Amino acid sequence: MKNKFLFTLTAFCITIASCKKRDDVPSVPVDVYINLQLPDYIKLQTPLNYIYYNAGNRGLIIYRKAGNEFCVLERTCTFDPLKSSAVVE
Repeated sequence: MKNKFLFTLTAFCITIASCKKRDDVPSVPVDVYINLQLPDYIKLQTPLNYIYYNAGNRGLIIYRKAGNEFCVLERTCTFDPLKSSAVVE
């Protein structure tokens, strides 16, 4: 019983110590309107296609799921956001 308690306490302390707030991920507001009729965005007229868009911190990936459903992801790598070459593709 004592060993189980020590193990639980140790695991809890390690978990708390490893969870620290990351202040190095920049917060950049994004407010973008895309006209899907323009040639640059023609791929987004078809579901399951994506484009790279120059906005946000290191760019956005805009993905059309289906119909009027889109998913937008920031390309900044959250693992090493200060490294200039760390982007999601």
